[in-house]
Amino acid sequence: AQQLLAALGPIAKSLDAAGSAPSLVEPQPAPLLSAAVSWPAQLQPTLLASNGESLAVLSRSHHGATLPTALAGTPESFSFQGLDGLGEILGASWGRAGLMLTTASGAVAECPGSHAVGAWPCRQVGAKFGFEGLQAAVVARIEGTTKLRAAIILTGDDSILLLDSDEHGTEWLPAGEVHAPMVFGRAPHLSMSSSAEELVISMADGTVLKRAIVGGGAPKRLASPASATFAAGSMWHGACGLGGDRIAHLATPLGADAAPQ
Repeated sequence: AQQLLAALGPIAKSLDAAGSAPSLVEPQPAPLLSAAVSWPAQLQPTLLASNGESLAVLSRSHHGATLPTALAGTPESFSFQGLDGLGEILGASWGRAGLMLTTASGAVAECPGSHAVGAWPCRQVGAKFGFEGLQAAVVARIEGTTKLRAAIILTGDDSILLLDSDEHGTEWLPAGEVHAPMVFGRAPHLSMSSSAEELVISMADGTVLKRAIVGGGAPKRLASPASATFAAGSMWHGACGLGGDRIAHLATPLGADAAPQ
Protein backbone atom coordinates (compact mmCIF):
# COMPACT_ATOMS: atom_id res chain seq x y z
CA ALA A 1 0.00 0.00 0.00
CA GLN A 2 1.31 3.33 -0.97
CA GLN A 3 0.87 6.29 1.31
CA LEU A 4 -0.40 9.64 0.11
CA LEU A 5 0.71 12.40 2.45
CA ALA A 6 -0.11 16.04 3.00
CA ALA A 7 2.28 18.84 4.15
CA LEU A 8 4.42 21.46 1.81
CA GLY A 9 7.34 23.99 0.76
CA PRO A 10 10.02 26.71 -2.40
CA ILE A 11 13.22 25.91 -4.73
CA ALA A 12 15.71 28.62 -5.51
CA LYS A 13 17.36 30.84 -7.93
CA SER A 14 18.75 29.93 -11.31
CA LEU A 15 22.36 29.56 -10.17
CA ASP A 16 23.71 28.00 -7.00
CA ALA A 17 27.41 28.10 -6.22
CA ALA A 18 28.95 25.22 -8.15
CA GLY A 19 29.03 22.04 -6.10
CA SER A 20 27.52 23.63 -3.01
CA ALA A 21 24.59 21.93 -1.28
CA PRO A 22 21.51 24.07 -0.54
CA SER A 23 21.03 25.39 2.97
CA LEU A 24 17.66 24.57 4.50
CA VAL A 25 15.35 27.03 6.13
CA GLU A 26 13.85 26.46 9.58
CA PRO A 27 11.45 25.87 11.26
CA GLN A 28 11.05 22.13 10.86
CA PRO A 29 8.17 21.02 8.63
CA ALA A 30 4.83 19.98 10.05
CA PRO A 31 4.21 16.23 10.36
CA LEU A 32 2.82 14.52 7.29
CA LEU A 33 -0.58 12.86 7.58
CA SER A 34 -1.12 9.53 5.85
CA ALA A 35 -4.27 8.73 3.88
CA ALA A 36 -5.09 5.28 2.50
CA VAL A 37 -6.56 5.40 -1.00
CA SER A 38 -7.85 2.45 -3.01
CA TRP A 39 -6.32 2.88 -6.45
CA PRO A 40 -7.69 1.21 -9.58
CA ALA A 41 -6.43 -2.31 -10.19
CA GLN A 42 -2.95 -2.58 -11.71
CA LEU A 43 -2.18 1.13 -11.20
CA GLN A 44 1.25 1.61 -9.62
CA PRO A 45 1.60 5.39 -9.34
CA THR A 46 4.93 7.09 -8.76
CA LEU A 47 4.22 10.68 -9.92
CA LEU A 48 1.89 13.43 -8.75
CA ALA A 49 0.54 16.69 -10.18
CA SER A 50 -2.16 19.05 -8.92
CA ASN A 51 -4.14 21.98 -10.33
CA GLY A 52 -5.12 23.09 -6.82
CA GLU A 53 -8.50 21.35 -6.82
CA SER A 54 -7.69 17.88 -8.08
CA LEU A 55 -4.76 15.50 -7.82
CA ALA A 56 -3.45 13.48 -10.77
CA VAL A 57 -1.69 10.29 -9.70
CA LEU A 58 0.35 8.83 -12.56
CA SER A 59 2.28 5.71 -13.40
CA ARG A 60 5.26 5.88 -15.74
CA SER A 61 3.42 3.54 -18.13
CA HIS A 62 0.86 6.11 -19.37
CA HIS A 63 -1.92 5.36 -16.87
CA GLY A 64 -3.31 7.40 -14.02
CA ALA A 65 -6.21 8.45 -11.84
CA THR A 66 -7.62 11.71 -10.52
CA LEU A 67 -9.31 12.55 -7.24
CA PRO A 68 -10.00 15.71 -5.23
CA THR A 69 -7.09 17.10 -3.22
CA ALA A 70 -9.19 16.42 -0.10
CA LEU A 71 -8.73 12.72 -1.04
CA ALA A 72 -12.47 12.13 -0.85
CA GLY A 73 -14.36 9.79 -3.15
CA THR A 74 -13.18 7.09 -5.53
CA PRO A 75 -10.26 7.77 -7.89
CA GLU A 76 -11.26 8.03 -11.58
CA SER A 77 -8.89 6.01 -13.76
CA PHE A 78 -7.75 6.84 -17.29
CA SER A 79 -5.09 6.11 -19.89
CA PHE A 80 -3.17 8.71 -21.89
CA GLN A 81 -3.52 8.66 -25.66
CA GLY A 82 -1.01 10.00 -28.16
CA LEU A 83 2.15 9.06 -26.25
CA ASP A 84 3.14 6.02 -28.31
CA GLY A 85 6.88 5.93 -28.93
CA LEU A 86 7.68 8.74 -26.48
CA GLY A 87 8.83 6.51 -23.62
CA GLU A 88 7.94 6.44 -19.94
CA ILE A 89 6.55 9.49 -18.15
CA LEU A 90 9.22 11.17 -16.01
CA GLY A 91 7.33 14.17 -14.68
CA ALA A 92 4.10 16.18 -14.86
CA SER A 93 2.67 19.60 -14.11
CA TRP A 94 -1.01 20.60 -14.19
CA GLY A 95 -1.91 24.11 -15.31
CA ARG A 96 -5.04 25.87 -16.53
CA ALA A 97 -4.79 24.31 -20.00
CA GLY A 98 -4.25 20.76 -18.76
CA LEU A 99 -1.46 18.34 -17.91
CA MET A 100 2.07 18.80 -19.24
CA LEU A 101 4.05 15.54 -19.41
CA THR A 102 7.78 14.97 -19.86
CA THR A 103 8.92 11.62 -21.22
CA ALA A 104 12.08 9.53 -21.21
CA SER A 105 12.71 10.23 -24.91
CA GLY A 106 13.03 13.95 -24.14
CA ALA A 107 9.63 14.76 -25.65
CA VAL A 108 7.06 17.04 -24.01
CA ALA A 109 3.34 16.35 -24.40
CA GLU A 110 0.36 18.50 -23.46
CA CYS A 111 -2.93 16.89 -22.49
CA PRO A 112 -5.68 19.55 -22.69
CA GLY A 113 -8.67 19.73 -20.37
CA SER A 114 -9.28 16.50 -18.50
CA HIS A 115 -9.97 12.85 -19.18
CA ALA A 116 -13.30 11.53 -20.45
CA VAL A 117 -14.57 7.94 -20.70
CA GLY A 118 -11.26 6.65 -19.40
CA ALA A 119 -9.06 8.42 -21.97
CA TRP A 120 -6.98 11.62 -21.85
CA PRO A 121 -5.73 12.70 -25.31
CA CYS A 122 -2.26 14.29 -25.55
CA ARG A 123 -0.15 15.84 -28.27
CA GLN A 124 3.57 16.51 -28.49
CA VAL A 125 4.54 20.17 -28.09
CA GLY A 126 7.82 22.04 -28.35
CA ALA A 127 11.23 20.63 -29.14
CA LYS A 128 12.74 17.51 -27.62
CA PHE A 129 15.59 17.95 -25.16
CA GLY A 130 18.97 17.54 -26.80
CA PHE A 131 20.24 15.24 -24.04
CA GLU A 132 20.47 11.51 -23.51
CA GLY A 133 20.06 9.72 -20.21
CA LEU A 134 17.27 11.69 -18.55
CA GLN A 135 16.77 10.59 -14.92
CA ALA A 136 14.12 13.13 -13.98
CA ALA A 137 12.40 15.93 -15.89
CA VAL A 138 9.43 18.25 -15.56
CA VAL A 139 8.03 21.04 -17.77
CA ALA A 140 5.45 23.78 -17.22
CA ARG A 141 4.28 26.81 -19.17
CA ILE A 142 5.71 30.12 -17.95
CA GLU A 143 2.70 32.12 -16.79
CA GLY A 144 1.71 34.97 -19.08
CA THR A 145 3.91 33.80 -21.98
CA THR A 146 4.03 31.17 -24.70
CA LYS A 147 7.35 29.83 -23.36
CA LEU A 148 8.00 26.55 -21.59
CA ARG A 149 10.29 26.03 -18.60
CA ALA A 150 12.02 22.73 -17.83
CA ALA A 151 14.02 21.23 -14.98
CA ILE A 152 16.00 18.08 -15.80
CA ILE A 153 18.53 15.75 -14.19
CA LEU A 154 20.89 13.72 -16.37
CA THR A 155 22.30 10.32 -15.50
CA GLY A 156 25.44 10.64 -13.39
CA ASP A 157 24.93 14.36 -12.76
CA ASP A 158 24.27 16.00 -9.38
CA SER A 159 22.77 19.19 -10.81
CA ILE A 160 19.29 20.21 -11.89
CA LEU A 161 19.50 21.99 -15.25
CA LEU A 162 16.98 24.78 -15.80
CA LEU A 163 15.94 25.45 -19.40
CA ASP A 164 13.53 27.96 -20.99
CA SER A 165 12.16 27.57 -24.49
CA ASP A 166 11.95 30.34 -27.04
CA GLU A 167 8.53 31.88 -27.71
CA HIS A 168 7.75 29.27 -30.36
CA GLY A 169 8.93 26.29 -28.31
CA THR A 170 11.37 25.26 -31.04
CA GLU A 171 14.57 25.64 -29.02
CA TRP A 172 15.66 25.08 -25.42
CA LEU A 173 17.94 27.73 -23.91
CA PRO A 174 19.97 27.37 -20.67
CA ALA A 175 18.46 29.32 -17.77
CA GLY A 176 20.56 28.14 -14.83
CA GLU A 177 21.60 25.24 -12.64
CA VAL A 178 20.89 24.23 -9.04
CA HIS A 179 22.13 21.43 -6.81
CA ALA A 180 20.36 18.07 -7.10
CA PRO A 181 20.48 16.34 -3.70
CA MET A 182 21.17 12.62 -4.16
CA VAL A 183 20.03 10.17 -1.46
CA PHE A 184 20.91 6.45 -1.53
CA GLY A 185 22.44 7.09 -4.95
CA ARG A 186 19.02 7.97 -6.41
CA ALA A 187 18.12 11.17 -8.22
CA PRO A 188 15.16 13.05 -6.73
CA HIS A 189 11.73 13.33 -8.33
CA LEU A 190 10.90 16.78 -9.71
CA SER A 191 7.59 18.64 -9.77
CA MET A 192 6.91 22.19 -10.93
CA SER A 193 4.13 24.62 -10.09
CA SER A 194 1.63 25.41 -12.84
CA SER A 195 3.13 28.90 -13.18
CA ALA A 196 6.67 27.45 -13.55
CA GLU A 197 7.86 29.62 -10.65
CA GLU A 198 8.52 26.93 -8.04
CA LEU A 199 10.20 23.53 -8.06
CA VAL A 200 9.41 20.72 -5.63
CA ILE A 201 12.19 18.19 -5.10
CA SER A 202 11.35 14.87 -3.41
CA MET A 203 14.17 12.59 -2.30
CA ALA A 204 14.51 8.87 -1.67
CA ASP A 205 14.54 9.28 2.13
CA GLY A 206 11.21 11.17 2.20
CA THR A 207 12.70 14.67 2.35
CA VAL A 208 10.88 17.25 0.22
CA LEU A 209 12.27 20.67 -0.67
CA LYS A 210 10.59 23.61 -2.36
CA ARG A 211 12.60 26.22 -4.16
CA ALA A 212 11.69 29.42 -6.02
CA ILE A 213 12.98 29.42 -9.57
CA VAL A 214 12.06 33.08 -9.90
CA GLY A 215 13.26 35.54 -7.26
CA GLY A 216 15.86 33.36 -5.58
CA GLY A 217 16.10 32.46 -1.91
CA ALA A 218 17.17 29.35 -0.04
CA PRO A 219 15.24 26.08 -0.49
CA LYS A 220 12.66 25.29 2.14
CA ARG A 221 12.18 21.86 3.69
CA LEU A 222 8.56 20.80 3.43
CA ALA A 223 8.89 17.23 4.67
CA SER A 224 11.52 15.10 6.37
CA PRO A 225 11.70 11.34 7.01
CA ALA A 226 10.93 11.83 10.70
CA SER A 227 7.65 13.59 9.87
CA ALA A 228 5.92 10.33 8.89
CA THR A 229 5.48 7.44 11.30
CA PHE A 230 5.99 4.81 8.59
CA ALA A 231 9.00 6.53 6.95
CA ALA A 232 11.57 3.91 7.92
CA GLY A 233 9.68 1.17 6.10
CA SER A 234 8.67 3.01 2.94
CA MET A 235 9.87 3.61 -0.60
CA TRP A 236 9.30 7.27 -1.43
CA HIS A 237 8.14 8.49 -4.83
CA GLY A 238 7.00 11.83 -6.26
CA ALA A 239 5.50 14.84 -4.51
CA CYS A 240 3.67 17.94 -5.72
CA GLY A 241 2.53 21.25 -4.31
CA LEU A 242 -1.07 21.83 -3.24
CA GLY A 243 -0.72 25.55 -2.61
CA GLY A 244 1.11 27.45 0.10
CA ASP A 245 3.34 25.06 2.02
CA ARG A 246 1.16 22.00 1.50
CA ILE A 247 2.18 18.95 -0.51
CA ALA A 248 0.98 15.53 -1.48
CA HIS A 249 3.67 12.83 -1.35
CA LEU A 250 3.57 9.19 -2.49
CA ALA A 251 5.25 6.37 -0.61
CA THR A 252 4.97 2.59 -0.80
CA PRO A 253 5.41 0.65 2.46
CA LEU A 254 7.93 -2.12 1.92
CA GLY A 255 6.61 -5.66 2.04
CA ALA A 256 4.84 -8.27 0.01
CA ASP A 257 1.83 -7.18 -2.04
CA ALA A 258 2.24 -3.52 -1.10
CA ALA A 259 -0.16 -1.43 -3.18
CA PRO A 260 -0.44 2.33 -3.72
CA GLN A 261 -2.66 4.28 -1.31
